[in-house]
Amino acid sequence: MRAATIICILDVVGLVGYALTVGLASRSSRGSSVNAAGVEIAIYLAFAVLMGLLAHALWRRKPLARTPFLLSQLFVIIIGYTVFAGDGTAVKVVGAVVMLLGLVGLALSLSPRLVAALTEQDAANS
Repeated sequence: MRAATIICILDVVGLVGYALTVGLASRSSRGSSVNAAGVEIAIYLAFAVLMGLLAHALWRRKPLARTPFLLSQLFVIIIGYTVFAGDGTAVKVVGAVVMLLGLVGLALSLSPRLVAALTEQDAANS
């Protein structure tokens, strides 16, 4: 349970960090629109808030948190692959780390221990 929550928190940190880099890059870029960058930053921060709520639900062992966690990790894998497909060694390393984080999260979401922990909490609440 703790591992899944930690992965959600790492996802939140990554999203906030990426939103900051988008903001910094848009300030120094001549071709980008301030409005477009603002919308992009708002979307990343909204996802970060949702991932934070998901981490909170996992920490509190809410059974309904498992499916959104699984789906979010599939998105993390897709994002990692997209980054990995970019140019440069540093970009490929970041992409590989993001994909690895998503794969670990996906494996955790399918693990019998997580299902048992969430089911146990659900049975205790009934």
